[in-house]
Amino acid sequence: MAEPLLLIAKISIGFNLVLMAFNLIPILPLDGGRIVVGLLPDALAAKLEPLERYGMLIFLLLIGIPMLRSYLWGYFLNPIMNTFMRLFLG
Repeated sequence: MAEPLLLIAKISIGFNLVLMAFNLIPILPLDGGRIVVGLLPDALAAKLEPLERYGMLIFLLLIGIPMLRSYLWGYFLNPIMNTFMRLFLG
């Protein structure tokens, strides 16, 4: 009985970590973009904020173009996922 529950817990944690990692992508409509704007000096943040209207288009291009998707997954999402999977699941 414990083994299926453990598997369900691992899948649930993994799914939520994927959502968290995607949300941390530094594109402005996402939370990662808000973090970047908050860390930048006011002059740079003011220049970056108007790009918010194009953020979803940029995000869809990152997901839709295979080469960009592999870079996004390989260099950004995988390290985040691996770190948190080791932290939460051992």
